[in-house]
Amino acid sequence: MTTHFSRRERNVFIVCLGVIGVYVLNNFVYTPIKERSEWLDKQIQNSQKEWLSASRTIHKSKAVQQKYRQWLDSYRQKQSDGEVMSSVLTEIESTAASNNLNIADLKPNKPKGLNHYKEFSVSLVLEGDFIKVMEFIFILQKSPYDYFVDEADISRKSQRTNELRCRFRLTKVLIP
Repeated sequence: MTTHFSRRERNVFIVCLGVIGVYVLNNFVYTPIKERSEWLDKQIQNSQKEWLSASRTIHKSKAVQQKYRQWLDSYRQKQSDGEVMSSVLTEIESTAASNNLNIADLKPNKPKGLNHYKEFSVSLVLEGDFIKVMEFIFILQKSPYDYFVDEADISRKSQRTNELRCRFRLTKVLIP
């Protein structure tokens, strides 16, 4: 039972097989590969964006770490407690002298060792003009001194003058 097709029928059959083959290849091979390729391209782009963001963060963190090391070095205690206290007293006296302030009393307090740092404090009584006293405190709170004013008591020295009598407790924090 052999069926013979005419030449025209054979050509139509071959064209139909070709169309079916193209359809199958397009829908079951090319389209899934294309979709997978597009998905992978998006994944690669997202990964590149994440990598770029992470790279920027790492670069910024290096700058932050450098600043951290500089700050840490500036707050690191490089001398003994006695030498530090002596330099604290010298800094306060020289700053007061440069602002034309009289130091009535200057008492170093015992250094306090807390968790990860030490506090070196000084009780101080100054006499002078209000503006000069504020300049003095301002200078000591800035770098390179970095003192904290823990206590302050400001009063007039006498009723006849404009001079003030100021009591301060200044503290410097260092990491041992």
